Amino acid sequence: MSEAATASQQLETRAEVSVTVSEDKLSAFLLLSPPEDDAQELTETELIDELKKAGIVFGLLDEVLHDLAENQVYDEKILIARGTSPEPGKDAEIEYTFSTEQKRTPTQDSDGRIDYKNLEYFQNATAGQILARKTPPTEGSPGKTVFGEEIPVQPGRDKQIGKGANTSLSEDGLELKADIDGSIVFSNGVTNVLAVQTVSGNVDASTGNIDCNGSLKITKDVKSGFRVKVKGDLEVGGHVEDAEIECDGNVIVKKGFFGSSDTSGIINAGGDVTVKWIDGQDVHSEGILTIGGEAINCRLYGRKGIIIQGAKGKIAGGEAASRYLIQAPELGSEGGAATHLKVAFDPETLQQLKHVETELERINEDEHRVKEGMTELYKLQLIGNLPPEKEAVLRKLEDFLKSVPEKRTELEQKREVLLGKLKEIANAEIIAEQRVYPGAIVHFGVIYKEIVDERGPTRFYIENDIIIASEYLPSSD
Repeated sequence: MSEAATASQQLETRAEVSVTVSEDKLSAFLLLSPPEDDAQELTETELIDELKKAGIVFGLLDEVLHDLAENQVYDEKILIARGTSPEPGKDAEIEYTFSTEQKRTPTQDSDGRIDYKNLEYFQNATAGQILARKTPPTEGSPGKTVFGEEIPVQPGRDKQIGKGANTSLSEDGLELKADIDGSIVFSNGVTNVLAVQTVSGNVDASTGNIDCNGSLKITKDVKSGFRVKVKGDLEVGGHVEDAEIECDGNVIVKKGFFGSSDTSGIINAGGDVTVKWIDGQDVHSEGILTIGGEAINCRLYGRKGIIIQGAKGKIAGGEAASRYLIQAPELGSEGGAATHLKVAFDPETLQQLKHVETELERINEDEHRVKEGMTELYKLQLIGNLPPEKEAVLRKLEDFLKSVPEKRTELEQKREVLLGKLKEIANAEIIAEQRVYPGAIVHFGVIYKEIVDERGPTRFYIENDIIIASEYLPSSD
């Protein structure tokens, strides 16, 4: 407690009254010192007057005051007034009537067989169906101190329902409805309803390349050399053979993704990718990349994670990279194929960091060169031999030199932000559920470790810039 307000008065030979107020001004305390001899006790009205003199005008506890006047207590602080705390406003909330985090990871039985039949891949909507409801923010209630001062309150923050293709907002903005029958695609807080188109058969010379504004279901294969571009989600019922897949949403390939030894296909998805097995191909997923078996000599990227399932699942040869997690029954191969496994891997941030550090190096070099040039010009200026055109050059160099500290500070701040982003992925890990073979190379950012001896179940993580290999113990969940 701090004595933000104190009133003391000696009422002749009667009790002395002290009033103190808490730092937050929400509580006032009254303390009575005993009167001399048989002096008359203070009345309730006199106690109230003392409080008013101290500025206490709100939240008086009448019953406490009355009891204190009737039975005065001395040398003890009594809570005599209580202010009201502000109630901050509640933020707007959005409730979705569908799952915004679809679980497309296939299940496996005790023999490691993967079930691709019951993924419920598409979430369907019908025209007029409510997709989202918004609860508006509240203003909150201001508080008041015992001095009668209003305590301002922070109102709740508003947010809007993300309206995407083929959806409509109600006039008050509190409900989102589907305009058409279709597949729900939720991405970056925006809800779309896209028509689901079907290719009954293969994507090949009979169909040509496919460019689909909605979601797409292909019942059979995507043949070598063809391209499929999809704005929504994509389901391929068969194989993908050396083809190019561009998908803004999620991709599932119920069989394999493979090609000839001299060509390479690619799947590039804005969401999750699920494939049964991959051989010699490229996959880039901004979500989780799930593979139901082997990934041989591939180039894999799963921003949120790479998970290999199945009793015989493995990553052998090639490269796999993720920000957070790579997990497979086996990593590497018995033949010792070089298998690069990279986590704490954020190519965009690393690229930005490299650019900032290059700029810092450049500005330091420029500063050094400018100072050298200015020294020569100042020498000419001192002997009165600096021509007008050189004088103008000197002014420009001085202006540049003045701007260097601000530019350097800005770049250093950017570097700190980028380094902070990289620290966010410091808990990344690489897990071999059964074994890891020599030839595997585990990378954590720029730090790496080559595996020289075969190991059993192993979890790799980083601690104090050192890669640690410990026994992997699966959770009991």
